[in-house]
Amino acid sequence: KKKRKKSNIPFDRVSFEASPESQFYWVTVIYTVQFNSYSFIHFSNTNEIEYKVINDDNPLAIIVEISCNDVFLIQRILFNYGIYVKLLSPPEAVLDFKNKISALEKHYGNL
Repeated sequence: KKKRKKSNIPFDRVSFEASPESQFYWVTVIYTVQFNSYSFIHFSNTNEIEYKVINDDNPLAIIVEISCNDVFLIQRILFNYGIYVKLLSPPEAVLDFKNKISALEKHYGNL
């Protein structure tokens, strides 16, 4: 098998976004998420995700922005932290997550 040589050419986002293969990549979205203090400490120590603390005045409601192009990763965070985290924005992501929760509730509601 031949190994592909690594290229030292810098990444050109404009050219990439103009190329046909860019349609297979998801757009990076900035999600605003509210954590309680213990959940945030756990999140910040166990995830290698780009985030920025927006407001940490209240230790029970630490608000961060998470830049991510993987909606499934955000949903995993929301499901795993449960009631100790809340998605605040963008509105379409909040609605999508609410719809997903409703569908799951319908699916598992009769058990």
